[in-house]
Amino acid sequence: MNETSKPLWKFVFLIADSVLSAGLAAASFIASTNFTGDKRKYALIAASCFIVCLIISLISIIRYKNERKGVISLCLGLQLFVLILAFTAAKFLNGFSLSAMIVWAVGVIFEGAIIAGYVIQQKKLDEAEYESETPQDKPSEPEEPVIEIRQPDIPQVPLKQVTYAKKDVLYAGRENDLMFDYDKVKDKVTEEYCLANDKNREALGDYDDMKIRNYACTPVSYLFMWAARNGHLSERLLECIDTKPLLADDAEPAAFIREKLKCQVSSRDFADDIQGFLEDYYRSGSTVSGDSGRKFENDYYIQIRNPWKVYYCIDYTPDIYKKVEEKIEQAFRNYKITVEWDASGLMDETDSDEKRYSETFEQELVICKAPGLYNDYFDKCVTQACNMPDSLVKKLSDKLKRFLQNSEMTVKFSGDGRSFINKLHSGRLIIPPPHGGDTAYVLLFEADFIMEDSVCIVIRENEVISICPSADAKSPWEYENELRYSIIQSLKLTNVKDVDSLGKALRSYSDGSVEQTVIVPEFTGAPVPDENRLFVPLPVAELKNRNDIIAEKMLSDGSADRYECVPVYSDGSFIPTDLNMALYKGAQKVFSSKVSVW
Repeated sequence: MNETSKPLWKFVFLIADSVLSAGLAAASFIASTNFTGDKRKYALIAASCFIVCLIISLISIIRYKNERKGVISLCLGLQLFVLILAFTAAKFLNGFSLSAMIVWAVGVIFEGAIIAGYVIQQKKLDEAEYESETPQDKPSEPEEPVIEIRQPDIPQVPLKQVTYAKKDVLYAGRENDLMFDYDKVKDKVTEEYCLANDKNREALGDYDDMKIRNYACTPVSYLFMWAARNGHLSERLLECIDTKPLLADDAEPAAFIREKLKCQVSSRDFADDIQGFLEDYYRSGSTVSGDSGRKFENDYYIQIRNPWKVYYCIDYTPDIYKKVEEKIEQAFRNYKITVEWDASGLMDETDSDEKRYSETFEQELVICKAPGLYNDYFDKCVTQACNMPDSLVKKLSDKLKRFLQNSEMTVKFSGDGRSFINKLHSGRLIIPPPHGGDTAYVLLFEADFIMEDSVCIVIRENEVISICPSADAKSPWEYENELRYSIIQSLKLTNVKDVDSLGKALRSYSDGSVEQTVIVPEFTGAPVPDENRLFVPLPVAELKNRNDIIAEKMLSDGSADRYECVPVYSDGSFIPTDLNMALYKGAQKVFSSKVSVW
């Protein structure tokens, strides 16, 4: 039978059989009753028989459309079964009925006629199709002649060769730019594994080797899975490797890297638009002032910190991933803001035609704004910068005076902070793109009485966030300025200069305005006497705790051998103005962090 044909007669048989069978089913029941009792019950059963037959017909029609084999016979058999059920139900309710038996017999004869008609018609159709077949289509005889195939005289146009990338076959060249390689860490991971499991290297088997490779891949697997789930993997890698397993709730990213990436991760596996982020966040290995350098490593270790101080031999868990993912997202946001600031050109010394007179600084300010700013946001920033409230002018005066006192000044003069404001000239108002609902802007002034020649002032929501040389200027939304803003917000209920005794410091701690911690942590081996107490705002305490965890790891793995934390106090306050932390390896400083508190 030709499978592609859809003869109309089959469909007509199907519809006719469906409707008539449904009617016969209902008639079989009605004929068997004397209509005694509640007639609604009989009507309901009759309607049910009719509906069941129609449903069977619908299913058969769908099957006829999709399959076309054995549909009619299946439909007939099912509907015959419904007839029998109807007759049985009638007999059960009303006893034997000759009229119902006659209707049932008619139904059986009718169904038999339908089946016979279907078979005869199908046989005719098959014979007609067979006769219409060409000799080449008919079954070949056993003595099939040998056919000689000759090459054509005219050469054919060669087909275009299409090469498809094979799944799980890595592309060549990626190993030239590895950011993680098992061979570089296997000794350290093996040592951790042996200590954690009380084994020696000679006793390790295949299962141990698999676990060690998994553990070695675990730290980088968090970053790799974040990239996979956020669309930051390279197209070339995605052509070779199926990363869908990383999107599942029960993902095992370390095993994925071990099996699919051969325990290696290359920077080429990531998209081009995050190469700078990887360089800054994952691959940064040198220590710089104010940062430990190994940013991702520190974020990861802080989340898996454990009594054994192991770094690798910690099993992957979704809970740890969520915490590490949050840190990666924060770092990525900060990276994008930094790139945005550097690429904006707002700090470039280019003149602008737009100027506004500032009553606060008694001079015209050149306006430099990021493109695409809303007019209401722009006007709000300009209004605040040109007409600062007295409270903000006071904060600016105090911080500017302190900044200048710590700077090398070419001309010495005395006076309050306001006198320093009056010495600033050639001012520019810089309005970067906003990030959130707060208003923030940067003021840049020439200051020929200091060595740096220019001063950069960052303002956010009527708070002086930062004062620094223009060369050190950063976006108001960059991490360090975010931290400074958090510190200012946490100190709003505390007059730090009034906290001039231990009792007042303890009261500030009890009411939650400051946090109590220690200057030198216990892991250094130093005692914790009363004079080791440190009272700082909560954001500073959290930052110090983070840095202490990093310091503990560096001291335990031999990256450093000496810890130092020096708070700087002023005006008799028990809350330090600055907090300086450092780690040393011999005479070399390998880590440093300075936090300005107030």
